[in-house]
Amino acid sequence: MSRFTAKTKTLDAADPGRADQDDAVSCQQEGEIAAEARALFADQATTAVAFCGLDAWFDGNTAETRRWANILRRLQN
Repeated sequence: MSRFTAKTKTLDAADPGRADQDDAVSCQQEGEIAAEARALFADQATTAVAFCGLDAWFDGNTAETRRWANILRRLQN
């Protein structure tokens, strides 16, 4: 199981305004997770996040895999 427990939210397709709001919250959470990973793992943060993404991928959770990929991109920029 991955060290970070970021949960993805199910978007409500009936309310597109809510979907945009959830996306904004999700982006903010991803930024916070990236910052926490940097604080905890320093130079090895990208490796730790990549392992979390692999863990989600092996579990077959595509939403979590995408989230970890987004966090990894934040760390690489």
